[in-house]
Order: sequence, then structure tokens, then C-alpha cells
Amino acid sequence: MALAISQRADILSVSGPNSAPPGSSPPEILSAPPPDVTDICVSNWFQQGFNEKQQVTTTKAWSVDGGGTIPQGTTYVNSHMIFLNDPGIPVKTMSHSNVVWTFDFPIIGVMSDSGGNFEADSTPDFGAAATNYTNFPTACGSIPPSDRAAPFAARGLEGADQYSVLGNTLTLSMTVTQPGDWIRVLTRGQNVQVDIKPGSYPNCFNINGNGVVPIAVLGSQTLNVGDINSTSLNFNGLQVRVKPNN
Repeated sequence: MALAISQRADILSVSGPNSAPPGSSPPEILSAPPPDVTDICVSNWFQQGFNEKQQVTTTKAWSVDGGGTIPQGTTYVNSHMIFLNDPGIPVKTMSHSNVVWTFDFPIIGVMSDSGGNFEADSTPDFGAAATNYTNFPTACGSIPPSDRAAPFAARGLEGADQYSVLGNTLTLSMTVTQPGDWIRVLTRGQNVQVDIKPGSYPNCFNINGNGVVPIAVLGSQTLNVGDINSTSLNFNGLQVRVKPNN
């Protein structure tokens, strides 16, 4: 029995040089979204990225760079955020250039307008569920509560900042003082056909047993199963072991 399931989309990898001093560190994929992404409540010295909501069906038409839109009702949209944000105490200029971000699926839009309006407007659809994007906390650790939430001047890219897109990769250069730079990257996923216990009917299985449950991921004209990030697979929380098709 073949079933259609939504394939999770992730930032697959990031590569590039270290950031310029005082950062001097490589770019990084965060394992989980930060609890807060207002201006001074999360900071770094090098580009960092994290996954936001996955497999979204858009509730409105959202603007993206270049005058385009992601139409209302677009399905399987995946969101990711990349940022370089000066800690601000004291204010220093930071730069991190030619960083290559690679995603599971093709990029369909980038939101990097200078004021962060595209990002702020679309956060109800794309913002990570447990992350604060809009409320001003009383303090962030030892940082005074002089925070800002998008949109605000220079939230996105400006000046010498630039990026290029090729398929599922984005090459990004950022230079910031205060505030930092934030961009939202949208990719387009799809449903994937799987066959549980191929060749059996009915396809009964017991996830509480001690054995294994064979599952085949079915390729198509639009899906090369060799491109799937096997480390992102799970089956109702169970460990997945990938067996090549010999």
C-alpha cells in the first residue's frame, strides 16, 4: 500500500570561510530555532541559520525580493532564517562573506528588504512556533530591555550586502554594525510516496515489536530518492536504518 507523506525540509549544509575579525568563526546551522529573534536578544559573530515552519500552505500572497509573490494557497512551503547580528555592546562592524547555504529543496523566494517588512508580514505563516518575533521582553539576560522587533530600519540587507540563488543553494555576504541583518529563505517541498512492507497486503505492522518494518520510498519524475537527506528521516519517532537498493 503506497501512502503520501510530507517530506520535512532542512538546511542541508553550510560552507564558506570564517567571518572576518572579531568573529573569525565558521558559519553554523542551529539545531533549534532561538527562543527570541528580536534585535538584541540573540546575537552572534558569524552567520547562523535555522529552520522555521515546514510544509506550510500559505494563507495570503507573500511578497519576496524582486517584486514577486508566493501566491495564497501555495502548498509545501518551507521557511528558513539566516542572520548576522552584532551583540551591540560595544558596537562593532562585522562581516561574513561568500557563505554557501544548501537546502533540501529549490529556493522559491528570499525576503531581505531593508526594513524587514516582508519577513515581519509573513511571520504568522512562517515563523517558528516557539520563537518570539514580535513581543518586547523585559530583558534578555543581562542586556537592557531596549529591544526592537521587525520591521525596523536596516533589519534586512543593504549597502554591500548581497546574495545569489542557484537551485537549492544561496550564496550570501553580510556586513553589519547595529542592527544586524536577517533574511528569510523559502523553499518548495512536495509529498513523497512510500510503501510500507512492500509486496505485502494488507500492510499490517507493529511498532511496539522488536523487529524491523521495511519501508520503500518511491521515486518519481520530480523526486530522486538519492537526493533525500537520510539523517532527517523518521518513522513515528522510531530509528531509521537506510538500506541501499543493490
